Amino acid sequence: MRSLSRCCVEPGVIAAVAGLDYYGISEYYSRIPKIDHWLRRRVRMCYWKQWRLARTKVRNLLKLGASKKVAVPIAMSRKGPWNLSRTLAAQVGMTNKWLMNQGLVSIKEMWVNIHYSRYLGTR
Repeated sequence: MRSLSRCCVEPGVIAAVAGLDYYGISEYYSRIPKIDHWLRRRVRMCYWKQWRLARTKVRNLLKLGASKKVAVPIAMSRKGPWNLSRTLAAQVGMTNKWLMNQGLVSIKEMWVNIHYSRYLGTR
């Protein structure tokens, strides 16, 4: 499996992380969850594209905890990786916790740490 750092070299992911510099300075929290959600979906899409073959997708989804009943139809789907990254199978298999274990940092958590570090006792 290709590492997350190699997967995140794509321009859209870098732009989202760079967006934290712009939005991180801001006191407005409203856009941060949307950016965080988009970034997780983008990384799921990268993994989906990396798996390529339907049997690889099924094998990896089953390994990650998705049921066979859900994994097989999604793996055989002709829809694009962006649409399939939002399906039940992708979200059950590639959970937020799994993505964090792969090295993805939550932009929401970073923003909270930047803006509320004096209350949390960190920094």
